[in-house]
Parts: sequence; C-alpha cells; structure tokens
Amino acid sequence: MKTINFCLALLFMAAMTACSSDDEKNDGRQEGGKEQKEVVETTSPWTKVTGCLEETRGMFAETITVEARENGQLYFKNGNAYFCCEHEKLTIAASVNGKTISITEQETGPYANCICPYDLECLVEGLKAGDYEVVVMRDNLEKCRFNISYSSTLKQSLEI
Repeated sequence: MKTINFCLALLFMAAMTACSSDDEKNDGRQEGGKEQKEVVETTSPWTKVTGCLEETRGMFAETITVEARENGQLYFKNGNAYFCCEHEKLTIAASVNGKTISITEQETGPYANCICPYDLECLVEGLKAGDYEVVVMRDNLEKCRFNISYSSTLKQSLEI
C-alpha cells in the first residue's frame, strides 16, 4: 500500500512538473485570451465547484467528507480532486436509489496538458437513518465505493 501511495505521489509530481512550462505561458484558466467557463449544473438541491486551487497543488491528498445535515440531507465534499485546468464544464450531481447513493463528477473539454485540484460539494436529500453504500463516479468510471451509517451524528472522512 505504501508503494502504491509513493507511486501515485510521484505521478502527481511528474504531472505538476509537466504543467509548469504551460503555466508560465498560460495561467490554466485562459486559452486564446478566452476566460475559462465555470458552469455548475444543479441536479442536487445545492452544489458547489471551486476554481483551480493552485496554492494547494500537490500539497494535500484527495479526500472525501460526508456529514449529516438536518431533514435527511447528507453533505458530500470531494476535496483536492484533480481535473484538467482548462475544462469547459465541471459538474457534480447526486442521486439515491434504495440504499445506494451515487455521486457523479463530470468534466467536459476542451482539455489541456495541465491538471489542477478542485473542491466539489453537494447535498443529497431524502435519506433515512440506516446503512448506505456511496458510489463515486468520475466521467463514467468508478472512482471509489464506501459504506456509511446515516444518522444525525454522521461525520466521516477518507483519503483516496
């Protein structure tokens, strides 16, 4: 497991180095003098996607946090999630089907030779106390899967 984490860290460092020459010419948010679009589609009652968190690039691991809110809501945050710097659209959506909570993160082009950390957040509604499986998808691929026991005191984080 330590070997895998070390290899992932090396991969991210290599990607950051590869982007450095692009960053000098282009700050990763503009292409051809055109401002990058930050568009959020809301399929949950509330979503939020930050811009590129350049100041934390490569400093922190990607983490997922879930926390119970009132009225059967679950707050979900994927912190320091790496996506292309020059995406056209970055969205997060949530749905519940029985005891499965699906979180879908989607990015659409154009793409560049650069990655950047982003925070993606949303609220999931309609939960009752009990056990659920959370499935996080990124661009139609499963990113991770974990179990929670939803209750008013739920607060859980994991590093991915």
